[in-house]
Amino acid sequence: MKHFSKKVLIAITLTAGLTTAAQAQVRCGDRIELNGDTVVLDRPLTCTTHPALTVVGPGQLDLAGRTIRCSSRGRYGLVVEGERAKVLGGQVTGCDTGIIVRGSRHTLDHLVVQANFTGINLGSSRQTQVRNSMAAGNFTGFGAGGTRNTFRDNTATGNSSGFTIGGNNQTFRDNTAMGNGVGFFVSLTGSGHRFQNNRATDNYRGFHSKLGGKNTFLKNFSVGNQDYDIQEDLSCGTNRWRSNTFGFTNKPECVE
Repeated sequence: MKHFSKKVLIAITLTAGLTTAAQAQVRCGDRIELNGDTVVLDRPLTCTTHPALTVVGPGQLDLAGRTIRCSSRGRYGLVVEGERAKVLGGQVTGCDTGIIVRGSRHTLDHLVVQANFTGINLGSSRQTQVRNSMAAGNFTGFGAGGTRNTFRDNTATGNSSGFTIGGNNQTFRDNTAMGNGVGFFVSLTGSGHRFQNNRATDNYRGFHSKLGGKNTFLKNFSVGNQDYDIQEDLSCGTNRWRSNTFGFTNKPECVE
């Protein structure tokens, strides 16, 4: 395993005064200390190591459209640690967990997690943003633990659960879940989540509130799902449902 930091980078100063980073020779099992700089993946990786790669913020890891692949299940693909790391522009596939996030205030942007057990897992993260990303063909597409994380403009398709929600005070806005077992599944204890302007179509079930409480569902669209568009397992008033568009629910007295 190789540990390296900004010493592996060659900074190129452009005429406009901007700085970019050369591609780095990243290998399976590396732990990358970004130290405020940018590392660009120089080639696809197929890894037997556990995890395939670890990145520690602050700084940026640009996957440059390339793929990190686990050679078999039971391994993590990419582990994100520290604070304020940004990971963008590539795919992680074939892992037990494609991307697992620890620490705080990270950003995951324009990523694809496919054919993992869990695509992206914010198990203990705080104030992390996941945006413009796709989870396809996983058991769980996006897993939200930790606290005060934000999921925006993401798509989950072909997963058993598109978005599985726990932790506290998570925000889900402008996301799409289609063709999953459950689109948005509040299956873990926790509270204070906000769901706004999300879309769930062509899933077995659109929204399913099973545990937790004190969550807000506002202006979501859930139509054309095979079972319930909205299933509320908790007592009326435990969650707040307002101005949602839906076809069928098990508790019409609770949901609007």
